[in-house]
Amino acid sequence: MDSQCLFDPAHHTSARQQTEGWVDFQFSPDAVFARVSDHASMGDWIPMVHAISVTHPHPVGPGASAIGTARHITFRGGLTITETVVYWNPPYCYAYSTEGKHVPLKNYIGLFTIEATGEHSGRLIMREYFELGRVEQSLLPHGIVSTFRHALGSLAKLTGGTQYAMTEISLV
Repeated sequence: MDSQCLFDPAHHTSARQQTEGWVDFQFSPDAVFARVSDHASMGDWIPMVHAISVTHPHPVGPGASAIGTARHITFRGGLTITETVVYWNPPYCYAYSTEGKHVPLKNYIGLFTIEATGEHSGRLIMREYFELGRVEQSLLPHGIVSTFRHALGSLAKLTGGTQYAMTEISLV
């Protein structure tokens, strides 16, 4: 499976890339894509998730999504966000936008890409593009990067991960 993610974030946001994380895995790339695109079970690896519901713009098959599929996530403490798929290219990548009443991230796009290195190995890459106001900038290194570093560590355990990292790319 060659990397065939042709997603261009500039078509969906003017924000710069702010974070990047990755997991080197020892499972089949298709299985890893299925895991990160299983919206209803993301609480298995993303911390602080209380509940997730998923809606689709039209009927889709089991395990499938489409542009317009939305996951409605409620975190412990009551924060609710909606992440909507804006690009869908299984089993290579998908991208989503995020909205919510108290979400400090503006013009947000998240991207999951699978780069296969073998039949049972590869790298999952997560990139985030967003803008922050001055007050919210303190969330980047402490909240966002820390939260997703923990999430990628949990995801690594579920995907035969051998290494993982989450880093800050730039400050707004």
